[in-house]
Amino acid sequence: ADKLGALLTESFERNAKATNLMRLATLLGSKDEAGGSRGLDIKVTVKRKDGRSHSLDIASLPTFHDGDRVDLVLSNRGNAPIDVTVLYLDSEYGIDIFFPDPKAPGSANRIEANSLPITIPIDLVATTIGMERLIVVAVEAKKHEMQSDFSFLKQARLERTRGHTGGLDALFIEAGFGQEATRGASIQRGAKQNAEVRVISWRIEGK
Repeated sequence: ADKLGALLTESFERNAKATNLMRLATLLGSKDEAGGSRGLDIKVTVKRKDGRSHSLDIASLPTFHDGDRVDLVLSNRGNAPIDVTVLYLDSEYGIDIFFPDPKAPGSANRIEANSLPITIPIDLVATTIGMERLIVVAVEAKKHEMQSDFSFLKQARLERTRGHTGGLDALFIEAGFGQEATRGASIQRGAKQNAEVRVISWRIEGK
């Protein structure tokens, strides 16, 4: 019984965390748009398993299969640097990190204004099927401030260990990703002034 209770509790936490992430993406706006107010420009190209390649309209809802690949190309066309986190929300409420490099914790995720584009390859594997989403969080970077990195949202991390909170960090905590809720209205206004979230949705079908 204790084991079943722990399993149900963990399943509920995973579901709630993924649902809250989508709620915040909607709150912060710019859903399914290529260009946004922070200067972030997104282009997506697809390479199918059969060798066909094409660009993707990110406002569409394509269907992918095991072995397809998506290349996410990020550019900063604004006048200020931005800190970018790319998360992947699968159909079973898992949250993975594609940028910054998950194999190098603490690696830079700042994209300078008018710098060269960054390409993030995403190999699609049908270990989960159904509706899945790529979520791109962009925060305007300030001089002499640490980079904003939302890798702590990775689903496997049930405890948050970052020391600094404030602005968009605090908004994520308030929505259920951390321990406490604080000063909701003022935090939300501050977060929306310097951040945006884009959502790219697609379906994964079986092998």
